[in-house]
Amino acid sequence: ASRSDLPHHGVGCLSAVQQLVEENQSAKLMWFGEFHSECRIVEFQTELVREWRRRSPGARLHVVLEHFSVDMQPELDQYKSSQADEDEAFEMLLSQYVRVGTEGHDLQPYRKLLMLCREDEGIQLHGGFIPRPQAARLHKECSDADSRELFFEEMS
Repeated sequence: ASRSDLPHHGVGCLSAVQQLVEENQSAKLMWFGEFHSECRIVEFQTELVREWRRRSPGARLHVVLEHFSVDMQPELDQYKSSQADEDEAFEMLLSQYVRVGTEGHDLQPYRKLLMLCREDEGIQLHGGFIPRPQAARLHKECSDADSRELFFEEMS
């Protein structure tokens, strides 16, 4: 790309976040891969969520987190509905994550993103992945389509 093709951040120009949201405003699903705990990526995700909500304040936004298994949904719901202050609520979530979770990710870089989601009634947090023990079982025991189908029926 030539220098003139790169986005500018001057008056009347869109930032990368604004451009991404504008180009995908009507999308029903956006998949955002990342390197875990990479601060620049997490900051980009946080700004993406903030801009999406700014442009669609009445819409519901579902944020699915790979760092939390579906079994940890009650912990996410408790974090979202907690009346504790930001620091206490985040510390409680970290404590529960270590106690209950099997994922073992560093959640500190996600603090601002999680707090933004917690503060916004229009954002729903979801634990998005099957727990590691079940994932290991799936990988080990389910080599064909029929056994995978049965496995997922048992999970739901």
